[in-house]
Amino acid sequence: MVDSALARIREGSFGECVSCGKEINAKRLEAVPWTRHCIECQEKAEKGLLEAAQ
Repeated sequence: MVDSALARIREGSFGECVSCGKEINAKRLEAVPWTRHCIECQEKAEKGLLEAAQ
């Protein structure tokens, strides 16, 4: 998880949802800095509504 976050920092995509491309809320990143999804996409993933969570 942390390695993935570090890779996204290097790529310049840290803080961007890997599913929809929207910016991930700063408070969410503070709470879960390794997150790859915005809260909306994370909720969809947890309900099985998100196509193959990346």
